[in-house]
Amino acid sequence: MEVQYRPNTSDYYAAQQHICRSVVRNSCSRFLPISLGGIFGICLAIGMLAILKFYDKYRFFHHYELNWGLGLIGLGFIAFIFGVRLYNRAIKSRMFNPDGLFQSTHTITIADDHLLVVVKNNEYTYSYRDILRVEDDLSYVYIFVDNGAAFYIPTKAFGTTEAKKSFINTLAGKIDH
Repeated sequence: MEVQYRPNTSDYYAAQQHICRSVVRNSCSRFLPISLGGIFGICLAIGMLAILKFYDKYRFFHHYELNWGLGLIGLGFIAFIFGVRLYNRAIKSRMFNPDGLFQSTHTITIADDHLLVVVKNNEYTYSYRDILRVEDDLSYVYIFVDNGAAFYIPTKAFGTTEAKKSFINTLAGKIDH
């Protein structure tokens, strides 16, 4: 059984996100980003309430400098958020050479005694003993060769859902032996 596909940078980003989440799936660290975001949100809300209370209590004073300071802090947040997005967009478009190894056609073949991966002029063989597991989601099939390293195959490379299921079942059967 063989599948052929040509990955792009969007595939890379999506797969890396899945792989990183699978590494911390069974640990308490998986809650860290949500917790830190919650703490940031609560601190921001309490800070805004404190500022509003300050304004309510000292309404009769002139707060020209405070208004400018808070406005500039807000502008800094906005510039940071949009700057990071623009920077990531620039990196994504330049990350891989269009004629390079990563964006060339990949072929993955399930042989009798090993998994064969062909990328451009390179061949890699993986013993089924070295493959940890096979996972899938709506967009990709992941073949984990380590906890933090996996091959990812876009679902569109299979053509049909039945072909995808057949590939996964065949490979999972080889791994279990």
